[in-house]
This record gives sequence, structure tokens and C-alpha cells, in this order.
Amino acid sequence: MLIVPYKLQQESQRLWTLWLFLSNGKTVWETDEEICSQKFILDNYLTPNGLFGKVKIIGKTLYCELNEKTNINNFYTWTEFLQKGAEISKVDLFRPFTWVGEVLGEKDDWGWYEECEQVSLGKAGLINLWTDIAGLRD
Repeated sequence: MLIVPYKLQQESQRLWTLWLFLSNGKTVWETDEEICSQKFILDNYLTPNGLFGKVKIIGKTLYCELNEKTNINNFYTWTEFLQKGAEISKVDLFRPFTWVGEVLGEKDDWGWYEECEQVSLGKAGLINLWTDIAGLRD
């Protein structure tokens, strides 16, 4: 089962930043079990690692929209490694992804949907994460 802890920030009317917690900075987090309950993932993966928020399962993916109880400053970020010019190896971290467009997760003239279709994060495509998370917004 895939686990996707995330924080979504709307920067402006047509710009969003999605912070994803990724294994080795490159792939979505994955359990050994194909299907797990929300409680199992909370008790064994999220809470022990300081990740707190609202969870929702879509198919074989659990999304966790992080809340203020999660202190992202306690985790490594993609930006830290880029600034140092360091290689990311065996480090779980938060990595930012940007969406530019009229409507989050939908095709439009900006072409961002097509760009995101090209990005793979292990067993999940970036566009699938964007569209699922767009559908979870209140």
C-alpha cells in the first residue's frame, strides 16, 4: 500500500506547492502489505514518525493531509540537499512540486498537466497524486 503524507499550499490564484514526503527523496512511501487499515498505518507509520493529519484511502493509496501538529522543520527537505549540492541517498524527506494552471489537477492551456504526466515517483505518477489530492480538497 502506498502512503502519501502531504501539505498543499496555494501560493496565488494559479500557483500551488505540494510538499510530498518521499522515500529517498524519489518515491512514495510504501508498506510491505498490499492493503492496510487507516489505524494500522497511523499506528505503525505516520504517528511514530511525527506525521499527523487527516487521512483518506483512495484505492491502494492512503493520503495524509498534514496538520499543524506535524513540524515539517523536523524533517529534511529537498531544498536543503540542493543548496548543499549533496546527493540524496537513503534519506526520507519532503520534496516540493509546483502546479501552475487555472484549476488544480485539470488540463488547461498552461500545459502543466502534461508535464506532470511525465513524472514518476516509484509506483505513483505525479499527475495521479495531483488529481487525487485536488479531489480531496474541502
